[in-house]
Amino acid sequence: RAMPPGLQSAAGSFCVGIAYDDPRLTAEELIRYDCCLVPGAAAQMHARQLLQQTGFRALATRAGRYAALEHRGPYSRIESSYSFLYDHWSPGSRYTMSNDPALEIYAGPPVSTVQCSLRFTILYPIE
Repeated sequence: RAMPPGLQSAAGSFCVGIAYDDPRLTAEELIRYDCCLVPGAAAQMHARQLLQQTGFRALATRAGRYAALEHRGPYSRIESSYSFLYDHWSPGSRYTMSNDPALEIYAGPPVSTVQCSLRFTILYPIE
């Protein structure tokens, strides 16, 4: 779906991915993922209009602590970033990984960013 013009480049807006499945354990074609736009103050009216269209819905994430890791590079290497959090960081920390979905906070629009230049922060919920 095309986004309304007011959301495409609205100041303060950013993209968030919500990853429900572990990419190390789930086949790529079965991974559940929501692609989200968090509108800045200037885009709030356009966002309300978008939510009235079929196929769009408002989502909320849980409040709490998250482990953060910056991923740089193509999606084909995302498994190694998640593996670092699961297999290396988590066992040595005092935290437990939560079953809540991970968040991916994008520095720029992921669809218009060259794959080798892709940058986003993975926020993995911890307890």
